[in-house]
Amino acid sequence: NNEHGRGHGLQLGRLTGALFWQQEGKNYSHALRLAEDSDLSLDISHRKLNVGTPANTWYSKGHREWACKFQLNGDCTLSPAKNSAVCLGVKSGERTLSLVDRESENKLIFEDWTAKCPPPIFAQIRAEQEKMRTMLQSLGGQPVPLVIRKPACDWLWGQRHAIVVRGKGYSNKDGRGRGVMAGPVEDAILFKVDGGSPASMALRPSHDLDLSLEINYRKMEVGTSMSMWYCKGHPEWGCRYCLNSDWTISPESHANLVIGVQSGKQSLHLVSRDDKKHRIVFQPWKQAVDENLERIKESKARKEAAKERIKTVAAKAIDSKAIEKLKKDGFIHLPGIVEKETVNNALREINRLMGASSEGGADKFKAKFSPNSPPITNLFNNSAIPLIVQRLIGMQKAPSQGAGQIALRFPGDFCANGQTHITPDQYEGVRKGWHIDGAPSNFLPKVTDHWGEVHNFDALCGVLLSTVDEKMSGELCCYPGSHYELAEHFEKKGFDEIRKTGKLPNGKDTDSVLKSKPVHCLGKPGDVFIANYMTAHFIAPNVSPNIRYAIYFRVRGPSFTSKKHHPEPMLKPWIHWKGMVGSNAGDIDDSKVGDEEDGEPEATQARVGVLRRLASIDYVKPKSIFFDNGDDENPE
Repeated sequence: NNEHGRGHGLQLGRLTGALFWQQEGKNYSHALRLAEDSDLSLDISHRKLNVGTPANTWYSKGHREWACKFQLNGDCTLSPAKNSAVCLGVKSGERTLSLVDRESENKLIFEDWTAKCPPPIFAQIRAEQEKMRTMLQSLGGQPVPLVIRKPACDWLWGQRHAIVVRGKGYSNKDGRGRGVMAGPVEDAILFKVDGGSPASMALRPSHDLDLSLEINYRKMEVGTSMSMWYCKGHPEWGCRYCLNSDWTISPESHANLVIGVQSGKQSLHLVSRDDKKHRIVFQPWKQAVDENLERIKESKARKEAAKERIKTVAAKAIDSKAIEKLKKDGFIHLPGIVEKETVNNALREINRLMGASSEGGADKFKAKFSPNSPPITNLFNNSAIPLIVQRLIGMQKAPSQGAGQIALRFPGDFCANGQTHITPDQYEGVRKGWHIDGAPSNFLPKVTDHWGEVHNFDALCGVLLSTVDEKMSGELCCYPGSHYELAEHFEKKGFDEIRKTGKLPNGKDTDSVLKSKPVHCLGKPGDVFIANYMTAHFIAPNVSPNIRYAIYFRVRGPSFTSKKHHPEPMLKPWIHWKGMVGSNAGDIDDSKVGDEEDGEPEATQARVGVLRRLASIDYVKPKSIFFDNGDDENPE
């Protein structure tokens, strides 16, 4: 629109998105007006009737009679009435309509709409468009969850799946976006259909209409990932799609490609429309709304209520006494931090994964496996832990995690010769095998052999998923005050030995460095243990009849400006914990929790469960859980 009138561009597209025109005048000099808006007529930009000039629709304000005139030639090409040497066509490899030489191979030859019996395809197009229009009208303007009907996605958590948000927001100088993936239908994004026809539409999340479903970098090829994106100042640039009759969704300009998902993964990609194994067939939209909309709204309401409970839990968990104990001991036990439903969802997922595991058996669940499924990451992301850590470290925004380290301890673990009991001497050997995380080793070639570097962080957060009410049940054990004692050790000895060999002053040197007896961290499901990185710890043998279930997360605060070794917090353990200054430890800023932008583009969305062995018998650090400040899209 401008002061002179209004119009829009034209391009070649799907038959289902075809515009219908009304001829006004005789074949040798007539206007072609849009059936749905008869003020608009086919026009040539600026009436420059030369090769290369684009075609569009236009209405000169107040002058409907100024419509451009055309003639239908005998060969069914369409020329401006004043220059029959040119006609409508397209440049090779393009879709935009423009004038071409009438002898050109790029001229468009149309079906003859003047015939007494119009081509049958006209009626077929009208019927298909009417069907889609009726479907859109039946929605009554309601947003639509894109619910996945096929494939079954049985590798994902939940019984039914849909397109959901992935991670937190990101931004750069060009715009901002959010990741998308396949996930539980309860978390489905509700999309508004932007466009009058399902053959040419943008799909915008109803909670943020500037964003639209996007094909990353507009690479229209198999394997290209997807996200949501907003080009700063240009929401109209949103990628457009066509809803196909088989309920697949294609980029408007590429009918051979559709939205799909790769086996064993959550991320969305373009796949071949013929790839029946990976292409997504969506549930018919009216059915998806009728069956799922209330369920999705109820889920969102429950989550909002949970957020309020979480704020209360976080506020009560950390007081001046708790902070002083954390300072003194280097770790703290926080009971009842994670809600029962969240714990049960994680247990269900772990047991499902163990039942479905065909590689590694139970051994990979002994701190060697870090899935990124929501039931695992929700233990951190959907609990009070981010608010507590935010407060203690003094972060501007609450951290999040992209994966969690499953750490199960089975009966007999760390007991001698496959037994389920342990002697005092055997326990002494385990006790003196303590560690801190991040030292280099040969455990996994090209992963843990980062010789010359120590990969330290700020906070270790453990979530207990099973009752551990007796010692020697595979529980976490921590040496009180060891964070100060090890800092003193490194002050004297330096970091050369741990960097070069991964060696710590454990074993026979333990009692000369660590002066306190270890504390056995007993607790109940939902209890959380938070420890300073420098706190020496180990896992007790499990002589109980039960599996010890726990998940570990590791957090780097904003003071970590790179992924490499930061020696300062290994000499001054609380230097990064800005909230530990004074007894109040800072206030929780809950306005920073949730959809905070983390500055990372979707192009870095690889979320891999890479394993890293750290210094001892217990801990393997996966790169994918070592994120800071919500950086769950950027692997180390």
